[in-house]
Amino acid sequence: MANTELLQDFRDFIAAPRGVVEAALLVGRTVDKGLDVEWCRAELTRLAAAAGSSAVEVVACLHRLGFAGATDYYRTANSSLAAVLRERRGIPISLAMVLIGVAERCGLPAAGINFPRHFLVMIDGQLVDPFTMQLTSRDNCRAWLAANDLPEDGAFQIATPVDVMLRMLNNLRLLALGQGNHAEVIELSDYQLAVAPQPLAIHMERVESWLALGVPGMARHELECAIKLAPNDALRAQLAARLAGIEAKPSTLN
Repeated sequence: MANTELLQDFRDFIAAPRGVVEAALLVGRTVDKGLDVEWCRAELTRLAAAAGSSAVEVVACLHRLGFAGATDYYRTANSSLAAVLRERRGIPISLAMVLIGVAERCGLPAAGINFPRHFLVMIDGQLVDPFTMQLTSRDNCRAWLAANDLPEDGAFQIATPVDVMLRMLNNLRLLALGQGNHAEVIELSDYQLAVAPQPLAIHMERVESWLALGVPGMARHELECAIKLAPNDALRAQLAARLAGIEAKPSTLN
């Protein structure tokens, strides 16, 4: 189950939102309970002091310092900003937080771009691929979308702090799911539920983890929540049938 204090911190963040880097630092505490937030902020400030005053200079500086995509991609530490700052390796969204944190401290406008499958950054009008730590272009990104049969609609949308939280938590949840760690899946999705404006999919995804943990009562609860949130009769009927199937299973003694 979720850490009560950390869960409240997620709720407090929603009540008084801050920037995307602060959102990432909060998610990092789910990976590293002792994460030193002040050290992370100070390290971003230190990097900014050497980064210059343009998007090109910021990207070149971080590239020169060794910030790049992790070779061990599927690792929980890649979602900890502290680990990424120490090791200078990460996944697109965590490297993006370094870029944004440094750029902002250099006085440059910076934002995350919620690009499908590969988070991007916009710094002072320049599009950046954080995984390669190089400038890119909309044309390159459009070509990638076309090659992967993905629509352009919404692909260049600016990511809010909540978007960053949900995307980073989802990365961690998928890692836990792949490892069969259903208790961690539930904990991470507890944090997602605390911040998600549309929690329907999260409730639906939690059902199988509760069943895997042998807690059918909670699986039924998730389905009941999902039924209330379902946007149409067809989905409500589908969820109700799933609920009836769980209720029909006899209890076992052990």
